[in-house]
Amino acid sequence: MTEMDFFGHVFYAFLAIGTWFLGKRDINGWRLRMFGNVGWIVLGVMMGMSSIWIWEIIFLILAYKAYLEWKEQAKIEEYQTELQEELEDCQRLGAEALQTIALDSKFLRITKFGLEYDMDTNYYGSLARLKRNEERGKN
Repeated sequence: MTEMDFFGHVFYAFLAIGTWFLGKRDINGWRLRMFGNVGWIVLGVMMGMSSIWIWEIIFLILAYKAYLEWKEQAKIEEYQTELQEELEDCQRLGAEALQTIALDSKFLRITKFGLEYDMDTNYYGSLARLKRNEERGKN
């Protein structure tokens, strides 16, 4: 087995393990796949095979874009969880039932309570929090 053949197996292992992680819904799968793609780009250039390195560059770009989308989705889900907890606080404080949740990649809002989080400006506020702070004697 030559060195290139050995490294080819190693980089394919990173691709395979990365795919397994993706099946488990783990964002680290994209990182492993990108590492395997970079390895194959280097091997393709060393072997002088443009069919390998060109396609691996394409796969690397796709993996990077997917990684960014997963990362953004994880942020949204985290903020959505925070908003859900805030909603439960609102309900405990006797606020009206939730009517709508508007969700997109940059702004989360529970409109009926004035609860909002803007990911660009880090603005976070809620009527329930104000009411809760008033009850505790805070301004």
